[in-house]
Amino acid sequence: MPKKGQKSQKYNRDLVLSIVQEKLQWDSSYTQLNQKYNIPEGTISVWGHKYTKKAWDCSKRHEYPIKLLCEVLNISRATFYKYRNPKTPHFEEYLTIKVIFEEDGYRYAYRGLKKAILRRTGWLIKHKNRHGLVYRVY
Repeated sequence: MPKKGQKSQKYNRDLVLSIVQEKLQWDSSYTQLNQKYNIPEGTISVWGHKYTKKAWDCSKRHEYPIKLLCEVLNISRATFYKYRNPKTPHFEEYLTIKVIFEEDGYRYAYRGLKKAILRRTGWLIKHKNRHGLVYRVY
């Protein structure tokens, strides 16, 4: 982050992608890339994090070994798999509550929501889960 009064440097998107791909394909260190392109190591590291998070899909799994991806991100493989396959509990219920609130203009209180969910979907959601989901919707 730039200091007060200092402007941040803008880099070309193609340059950023080529540097990150060079890191992934040739296993170059941040120091080597810093010396070659005269860009701070921290900046290159951040680019690596952003690139691998945004560009991850099933096809990338076959392009780059997971070990290399984890090394570039400086994370363990367990953390990699944890964020690749996020498990959000009660996600379907959350979406249903959100739709109910949006359709009816956020007019339900705690008990009224129970009746609306039961009427529309036939689900009985525990009061603690319902309270937490309502909190996330707001």
